[in-house]
Amino acid sequence: AGPLAIALVSAVFPFLIATGMHVAVGQIGLVNMTTAGFDPVVFVGMNIAYYAMSGMIVAYLIRAKGEEKQMAGVNAVTLIVGVLVRNKKAMIVQVIGSAIAGLVGGFLGVTVYSFGATNFMTILQFAGGPGQDFINACIACGIAFIVPLVLGLMIGFDEKKGFKLRKFKSNKLSK
Repeated sequence: AGPLAIALVSAVFPFLIATGMHVAVGQIGLVNMTTAGFDPVVFVGMNIAYYAMSGMIVAYLIRAKGEEKQMAGVNAVTLIVGVLVRNKKAMIVQVIGSAIAGLVGGFLGVTVYSFGATNFMTILQFAGGPGQDFINACIACGIAFIVPLVLGLMIGFDEKKGFKLRKFKSNKLSK
């Protein structure tokens, strides 16, 4: 499998949800869980993508103005339809963050050992194997949250302005 497979699953996961194919792909993870007792690719990529969606939506809520904030949903489907499909920058931020974190998770060798809800407690699905695996999963999921958050705050979500990075002004104590 490897890191590229996890990065691919993570990056395309919003598109899988939007088309309903996440159920079909999830069956591969279910087969892995029932036969081997763990899944090193599919559920890992899906869980990392959920954390990337969380980071992106926090950035979106901070940077979006007015009625745009009302588009943000409370679950993955409404988030994808309300924000990601309508806003190209949000989708790009999500895909980049998911892919980077998926690569990191793949290189760290994280594995899912149990089923659970898809919310902030998703990290517990990585518990059950070696102790280092859970720590590596925390690192990968932290990266999945932080990268889209930072990218979203820097790029913003205004479609009219294009892809200009926001410049941060430094505070000068003396002139």
